[in-house]
Amino acid sequence: MDQIEALLKKQCYIIDILPKKVPADSKGSFFDVEAYFSDHNRQYVFQNKFTAIILKLMCYYPIAVFSYDNYRLIRYPSPQTVVDLIAHAKNTLGILFGENTLFLFEKDGLNISVYNPNHDMQELITSLAQAEGLFWRKSEQ
Repeated sequence: MDQIEALLKKQCYIIDILPKKVPADSKGSFFDVEAYFSDHNRQYVFQNKFTAIILKLMCYYPIAVFSYDNYRLIRYPSPQTVVDLIAHAKNTLGILFGENTLFLFEKDGLNISVYNPNHDMQELITSLAQAEGLFWRKSEQ
C-alpha cells in the first residue's frame, strides 16, 4: 500500500476514449455521450480494449494486481486471472507494472489513470492505445 500511495503522487497520464479533456464550458453533449458509452452493454467494449492493453504490457513488465474490493494483492497473476479480476471487479483495481508504474482501473470508467510511466512504457502505451482506438495523454488535473 505504501508503494501505491507513493505512486499516486507522481505524474499522471490517461488512456482515454477522448483525445483531450472536455472543457467545463463546452457547448457539446459530453454528459449525454458519456452516459451513452457508460451503458452496461457498451461499457464492455472499452473494458475489453483496456484489458487488451494491460495483457499486452504484461509481455514486457511483471505485474501485481491490488483489488480494492477485498484488499488482496496478487503478484504475477496469469493472463486469465487478470481478465477475471477486471471482469468481476466491483470498484477499482490497482495494477503495478514493475515497481514504478501504477494503473488505476475503475470498473465503470471510460479511462485508465497511469502514474509514473517511464519513457519506454509511454511509447508502448501510445502504440497500444492507438491500436485499440484510444488516446494516450498527460492528465490535465
